[in-house]
Amino acid sequence: MFDSPLHYCPVCRQYVALDQSQPECAREHGCSPRQPCPLAHLFRAPDSAQAPLRESAAEGSGSGADTTPGPAPR
Repeated sequence: MFDSPLHYCPVCRQYVALDQSQPECAREHGCSPRQPCPLAHLFRAPDSAQAPLRESAAEGSGSGADTTPGPAPR
């Protein structure tokens, strides 16, 4: 059984799995890197290989914002 969310792509004219990144989908379906993807906002991650790098870069950005959940307010 296939549990991945699917969506029809008007560019490649096929149903594509959304549990991958957009670049992975583009490689799988032969889309040009310059082809704008109409489904880009639906994919799970920008690129699974780069996601950890982006997270660690955001942590070291020096924004000063603490996103660590603290104790619940009383």
